[in-house]
Amino acid sequence: MFNQDGQVVDSGGSSCPGCEWRLEKTCELGGNVLCHELMRCGENDDGSPRWVHDVFLLRPGGGGWNQVGTLCLGDPDDALTPDDVWNQVQTRWRTLVPAQAPKLQPPDGQAVTELPTFFHSGQPRLMPAATVPVFNFEVTVTARGEWEWTFEPGLTREFNIPGNTYTDPNPQVVHTYETTGPRTITLTTRWWGSFTIGDRGPYDIETPATQGPYDIALDVVELSPVLRR
Repeated sequence: MFNQDGQVVDSGGSSCPGCEWRLEKTCELGGNVLCHELMRCGENDDGSPRWVHDVFLLRPGGGGWNQVGTLCLGDPDDALTPDDVWNQVQTRWRTLVPAQAPKLQPPDGQAVTELPTFFHSGQPRLMPAATVPVFNFEVTVTARGEWEWTFEPGLTREFNIPGNTYTDPNPQVVHTYETTGPRTITLTTRWWGSFTIGDRGPYDIETPATQGPYDIALDVVELSPVLRR
C-alpha cells in the first residue's frame, strides 16, 4: 500500500490474492480520539493536517488483522494499492506496445503452392521496458508477446515468437499452401505484461493488450515450367 507522495508499506500484501487492507488513524485507535501533534505528519496543499495512519492486513485463511506499517495521510482515500496505480497506467497500456508491421516471404503478397510461406509480425518477442510517471512513482511496464495467425479458413495457430524469415534455422511460423487462389491472413497479437512501482513488484497485468485482427491479402500461385531455347 502507498500514499500519493511515494511512501510505501512493504508488506507483500499487494501481491497477495484475496488479502484485505484496513486503515485506522493512529490517534483514534482504542477509543482515544485525542489527535495531538505527535501524530501529525504534515500538511496538505490547502493547509489541512495529515495524520499517521496504521495499516492493517488480513490474509485469507484467518489469523486476524496484522499491523504491517504506517502511512502519512490527509484522508484514508489518499491511500493507494498497486491496482490503483495501475488504473492510472492502463489508459496508456496499448500505446506502449510495439505496433504490428507484418511481412511475408515470398514478398509482394504472393505465395507459391508446395513451397513454405514465412510469416512475421514485425515485432520483438519482448516489449522494451517503458517507464511512465504516476503520482510520485516511476511505473515500469514490460510485456511478452503471443501471436495468433489464421493462415486460411479453419487453420489458426498460436505462437510465442513473432515469426520467422528465410534465414531462421528452425522455422515455426510457416505454412505451405496446397491450392492456388486468394487468401486473407489474419494476425492478432496479445501482450501479457507486468509492472513495477519503483523497486516494488513485479505485479502481473491480468488483461492483455490486444492488437488486431490485422488482415493481410495473399495470392497463392502455382509455378509452371518454362522452356527456353
